[in-house]
Amino acid sequence: MLPSGSRLYTWVDVEDVFLKIHAGKDPNQRWPSDLLWANASRSSLNLGIRSGSNSAIQTWLEQLFEARLVKTTDDQLMIRLESLVESPRNLPIFLEEDDDEQLSKNQLTPQLSRPSTILAVDAKSLDQPEAPPPLDEQYPPIFAFHSFKGGVGRTTHAMAFSEKLLDEFKNADHSFLVIDADLEAPGISWIFDGLLGEPLISFADLLALAHEDSSDQYQVTTSLVANRLSAQRVDRLFVMPVFRQIGQLNTAEILPQHFIRGSQNPFSLTDLIGRLGLVLGVRAIIIDLRAGLTELSSAFLLDPRIYRVFVTTLSQQSILGTCSLLRLIGERSPSFRECDIMPQVILSQLPINRQGIGSIKQEAEQALTDAASQLIDSRDTNQEEFSGDDDFTIAAENLTEVVQITPTYYSDSLQIQPNHWTELKPLLAVFNNLNNSSWETLLEVVRGKASVLAASSNLSELSNGANINEQRQKLAQTARKMIFAEYAESDRFLPTDALNNLASSYSKQAPIVVMIGSKGSGKTYTFLQIVRCQIWSKFIQKTISNSQVDIQCSIGIAIHSISLNNQAKQLVFECKRHTLNQLSLSTSIPVEHSSAFQEESLYLYAQKWIEKWLKEDLTESEWIDRWLDLMAWQLDFNPDESGAGRSLINTLLEKQQSVIMLFDGLENIFQKIGQNPAEQTALRSLLQSVPEWLSQYPARPLGVLIFVRSDFVKLVIKQNLEQFRTRYDRYALRWGLTEALQLVLWVCSVSEVIEDKPEAVQGMTNQQELITKLEFLWGKLVGSAKSREATSWKFALAALCDFNIQIQSRDLVRFLHESAKGSNENTKYREQKIYFDRVLVPGAMRDALSKCAVNKIREITQENPSLDTIFSKLKDLDTSKKKVPFNREDLELTTDEVRSLEIEGAVFRDPKSGSYWLTEMLRLGLGFTNAKGGRSPFLGLWQKALKKSGLS
Repeated sequence: MLPSGSRLYTWVDVEDVFLKIHAGKDPNQRWPSDLLWANASRSSLNLGIRSGSNSAIQTWLEQLFEARLVKTTDDQLMIRLESLVESPRNLPIFLEEDDDEQLSKNQLTPQLSRPSTILAVDAKSLDQPEAPPPLDEQYPPIFAFHSFKGGVGRTTHAMAFSEKLLDEFKNADHSFLVIDADLEAPGISWIFDGLLGEPLISFADLLALAHEDSSDQYQVTTSLVANRLSAQRVDRLFVMPVFRQIGQLNTAEILPQHFIRGSQNPFSLTDLIGRLGLVLGVRAIIIDLRAGLTELSSAFLLDPRIYRVFVTTLSQQSILGTCSLLRLIGERSPSFRECDIMPQVILSQLPINRQGIGSIKQEAEQALTDAASQLIDSRDTNQEEFSGDDDFTIAAENLTEVVQITPTYYSDSLQIQPNHWTELKPLLAVFNNLNNSSWETLLEVVRGKASVLAASSNLSELSNGANINEQRQKLAQTARKMIFAEYAESDRFLPTDALNNLASSYSKQAPIVVMIGSKGSGKTYTFLQIVRCQIWSKFIQKTISNSQVDIQCSIGIAIHSISLNNQAKQLVFECKRHTLNQLSLSTSIPVEHSSAFQEESLYLYAQKWIEKWLKEDLTESEWIDRWLDLMAWQLDFNPDESGAGRSLINTLLEKQQSVIMLFDGLENIFQKIGQNPAEQTALRSLLQSVPEWLSQYPARPLGVLIFVRSDFVKLVIKQNLEQFRTRYDRYALRWGLTEALQLVLWVCSVSEVIEDKPEAVQGMTNQQELITKLEFLWGKLVGSAKSREATSWKFALAALCDFNIQIQSRDLVRFLHESAKGSNENTKYREQKIYFDRVLVPGAMRDALSKCAVNKIREITQENPSLDTIFSKLKDLDTSKKKVPFNREDLELTTDEVRSLEIEGAVFRDPKSGSYWLTEMLRLGLGFTNAKGGRSPFLGLWQKALKKSGLS
């Protein structure tokens, strides 16, 4: 098997595999003694081998590349490279018998640079190239941010402009592409590190792929890269890091100069990126360039079709360097047509109200204007090239106004810039408010290209004429149906960030994803909603409205929860029937009589085989084939026959079909996961090895969606746990504060107690807007408007939240059910006219917490056996000891037990006293009271936890 994380886009990645093995970085592979040397190029992989070792080396290659290694009819070995189904890409392998062992040692010495490759270099200089043809008018505008020196805020301004675009077009749902093109000191890559999981594609990949692409307008490359970029979306930004791994610095083999020199068009890089933006469907492209004069920067700076933004401070070095750049463009730019775009200069980091800054700023502006005048003078001598048909034509009398010099003022909060986008974005919003007019010219460009949709979200409150108790009853009934997914009573679901990420990332290929979530986070609920859809494209369309789906993929079920009731089993039954009819894999018996069609035996069938295999002491590699066989058998493909899984994949490839197999209810199968090494090996293989193995097929004939509890992941992933979590973090089923508020409002919309449609609620992600909207549900305060009670939304979330600031969707929905039910059925609450202005009565909300807490304790102990032991100890305590806060020694808890509670967010340690508080759900569920009497201070504890987590 290939080293973990390998993705073979080009020969560069193939060579990476051999370098890793030779350096001993892959514990699963050893360099064969018969392999003397390896040399990869764009045309082939050449291997020098000992005489007579051809068969042995081929066997080793089969073990290494597995499904990626193919042999043609004339016995030519080929490696399947990453590609789309309609455009397969292969790298030939040639074996050359040799006896020179010294050659292998010299060529495979670990080094940052790679073996040289002879390329056809265009002898034409970039100093005075011919004017490039206008960009296709359908291409999005390209904005390239550059600076003469680093440390002037170039990357910050590029991201501030991106944030401004997101805000400007938030109601139009437009997306944008952000590219980190700084090969030496990436900035954007670090900002989004951790938010992309494991990036599938990078700027370095784009260069390498395009370098060997002979298709018209780089169609093969742009289609493939756009396909992979669909999985790298944060907010509405498609993010292309400079490398797939941030630690991959200085390892790019195909540099921009290689790409440019190998093309007849010296500005082909602009055409490539414009084409990529068109295929991706973005409205604008933002590129962060390397500071200084580099060949990559030259390709953009001398291209008059690009919106070039120069960022400089008032320092003399920065100003003089920027002036030199402007003069150089004036001397060497290939065209000065009226339709060409003039640069913009940003004077950054200007202090506010500093004495004497005005005169310094004026001197800088004069120097920059003088430098830019050469561009204007050159235009004046080229008036015959004017083309008045371009949308972006500039009138000659306005030329001096086009070379804009715009100041921006920094806020103190950006002096030490946060490391990640989630922390940086709100600060950029403040920055943009301070410099509101700085982006107006650039925004006009995007407005001219995009039809901005007017905001039409006219949200109305609860109808005044509605009977409030009828509204309470409807909410209670709807929420009850949503509490337990196993009952399958609801066919609606809220497309959370995780589901949106899943749908947008895999709109062009079958997903291979592990969806991690704790008990009650919505795993089985999501599983059943996908099952309802029967085909993957329908799930995408239900998740992302008006989405364009290019994939036809069936849904198969490998394992489901044993707790499904008859109604849910019927959904499984119907999905099975649809899938088997669609795939037509079974030729021996009618679909209706196949074993896989009988939904009653589906779980038991899987359980029977897994229990048998657990007794065989299998390795992780051996489990791969067992899991593949099980998936095939559940589709009634060669049932009970060994090797059915691999045959299934070949059959799907031949028929150009694909299917996604769902795994849920794994906790029912692996009931001794904490103590049984065989169960751990089996599940580890399913979670790690199977996805890695399936990812080797670029066409993705077989995908998997594996729903697994977070505690199971911790138990079986022994190495690189955080790396594993990061890989699937975008798809993790969890609920933060904003998501929780959105879920509450969405349940209300499904209940029809508000006029907003569920689709409208799906687009509401502003926390303050959600808070305001929910006042109709529980009022501003947990009491009358004149009371001194807690804020309602904080009361609800603080009570249901743990100290890791995580909320379970089941707890929220159960709280809504119990609160609405109590508000309607309890006579005392039902007749309180003072609360006819809201759906939930404060007293019913307080009562609901105790009912939710009892269920919470039961579910936690089922999910987490280690906590079950601790909770049993706490339950059995004498009532006199059940007080919060408590000291560890008083309750006879071990250090490890308290640490476990802290990790799970179950307790909060007072830094002053060293005593511990329980979450409100645990306090109520375990029967603890406040040691000082009176109400529980859970709201204050929650706010401290928020501050500790950095979310306050």
